[in-house]
Amino acid sequence: TFFLGDQREIIDQVVTFLDREVTRGTVGNAQRRSERNGMNGIGWASLTASEKEVAILAASGKTNAEIAERLHLSAYTIDGRLRRVFAKLAIHSRVELTAEYARLTF
Repeated sequence: TFFLGDQREIIDQVVTFLDREVTRGTVGNAQRRSERNGMNGIGWASLTASEKEVAILAASGKTNAEIAERLHLSAYTIDGRLRRVFAKLAIHSRVELTAEYARLTF
């Protein structure tokens, strides 16, 4: 009968048990991290200051290497930030990023 109706209470109890007795807190940590990531939302307002900075530089035509040199970061860090920007803006390319930035500024 626990499959009928709202299962949220049962699921919460199972997760709590697993977290406490089996994984020693790693399930709870992963769940909280997932909730934090989901709270960020989408769109320009969801970008962090560093993501916005990288997005603006990329939209202005700078390469990852140029952005990395300018910000004194590695190209891998820039790549990661751009991937998060693309995900939050629901885009897939620098062309789309440039178009989104142009829409924002005009």
